Amino acid sequence: MRSAIEQSSLPSLPNSFVDDIRIAGAAPVPLLETPAVRAMRRASFVGQDTPVEAVPELLLTGTRLLVVVDDQHRPCGVVTAAHILRAAKNRSKENLAQARVRDISTPCSSLRDSATLRTAAKMFASRSKTHAAVINAEGCVVGILTASDVLRALGA
Repeated sequence: MRSAIEQSSLPSLPNSFVDDIRIAGAAPVPLLETPAVRAMRRASFVGQDTPVEAVPELLLTGTRLLVVVDDQHRPCGVVTAAHILRAAKNRSKENLAQARVRDISTPCSSLRDSATLRTAAKMFASRSKTHAAVINAEGCVVGILTASDVLRALGA
């Protein structure tokens, strides 16, 4: 059984590159060596069925955003501290105690690991989202890419 949160085993990027990544105890997933993959960062994950009450502790570890994943490690959305605060404000204590992450998360954009930085930049410029889950050919999350990561990689 998966823990509530898992962190991908990517080293700091873009200074180094890893040939594979272990996700949720599965076999290594090869990563493409593309500008988007080199620019992405490690992602912290939370299962969609995780109780909302468990998320604040996970976010207090310095993680600003958790990618919400399903049982196949495919992205379902994101959850942040703001999501938790809104849920606490808008729900009764009993309702909050029974809520799951899928109930409060918002959809997230995704970007294939084969994407170029130009593709990522266009996506961020045309949407109000500032982050995207980076997915492999099977649709599994391999990292997270932010608009700031793209700017950094482009030398801005």
